[in-house]
Amino acid sequence: MSNRFRRTRTVGAALLCGALAALGGCGGTTSTAAKEARPFAPQEYRIGIEDVLEIAVWKEPELSTTAPVRPDGKVTVPVAGEIAAAGRTAHELEAELAQKFGSRIASPTVTVVVKELNSSRVFILGEVSKPGGYPMRGSMTVVQALAMAGGMTEFANKSDITILRRGDKGTQQRLNVDFNDAVKGDAPIELVPGDTVVVP
Repeated sequence: MSNRFRRTRTVGAALLCGALAALGGCGGTTSTAAKEARPFAPQEYRIGIEDVLEIAVWKEPELSTTAPVRPDGKVTVPVAGEIAAAGRTAHELEAELAQKFGSRIASPTVTVVVKELNSSRVFILGEVSKPGGYPMRGSMTVVQALAMAGGMTEFANKSDITILRRGDKGTQQRLNVDFNDAVKGDAPIELVPGDTVVVP
């Protein structure tokens, strides 16, 4: 086999391998774009005030209960007493309860389920069809919130919508939104739990 033929075959193989690599083949390498396209795992939900928890202890029905999270952020559990729940995940609460029940039963298996999500809410007032409080199920924009409230009335001032938001140390922030800008994506303000949207 001539040297010229060997060089031609080597170059051809390199080009073929490069093409396969771009498609995810040849040696199993993964491109940076493919890695970036993978979805991120959502953060675990943190319990809030007014959420309702279902706490079950396997084979111990007298220790199981369904209870709301009080305004002080605590929940009352048989034997364990008052437990801080607000701001914690279900898994974190399970671990603490298992530790507390451990003095009474061997290797307790505790399951905590958020039965009702009542803490993540936004409030929509003013010139909308259905004013009131609405649950948040993930991220939410002003446009989406107004859609849940049935849209604005014919008397609404769409250019002067106000978002009232609790700030640090009890302060209140006021954010002004023009509905037309929000629809075009020029005012991408996402709501947070506890926000109040006022449509004049």
